[in-house]
Amino acid sequence: MEVAAACLALIAWFGAMALWMYYDATRPITPDLNAGRIYPQSTHGSIVYLIRQEKLNVSALMWAGGVLMVVAIGIDMSVRPFRRPGVK
Repeated sequence: MEVAAACLALIAWFGAMALWMYYDATRPITPDLNAGRIYPQSTHGSIVYLIRQEKLNVSALMWAGGVLMVVAIGIDMSVRPFRRPGVK
């Protein structure tokens, strides 16, 4: 179970990083109030402007990755004491 949670955490985290880099390469570098592009995203000095939903997408994936990793660690810590030595 902890392996599944850890794998999902990595998928969510790498998905967030891929989406972050995609937005950095494809979104405008100036804010546009009419389009709702008012949320800055800075990548090592490169600033692009996102709409609210795009910012939420990246944030949700990052949070999901972090929470799933904590869940994986919690499962591993709570299950390991009950394993017999030498048995996987």
